[in-house]
Amino acid sequence: RIRKQLPGEMRDEFRKSVGTELMRGACNGNAGNEAFERGLFYTFIYLSTDDELLAKLVVSKETCSKLK
Repeated sequence: RIRKQLPGEMRDEFRKSVGTELMRGACNGNAGNEAFERGLFYTFIYLSTDDELLAKLVVSKETCSKLK
């Protein structure tokens, strides 16, 4: 459980760790997916229990190509 008003530093760390894990899994899972190659993308939004935005991550062909 994440406490209220998470400091920016900790929010950045959360984004980085969740983003890396999520991106790798989504990119690997969509390797060879024709729809993904044609522009399909995913947006993952993480909110705290108080509706504070913790992370917003877009997984697309472009963002996946930056992981390599």
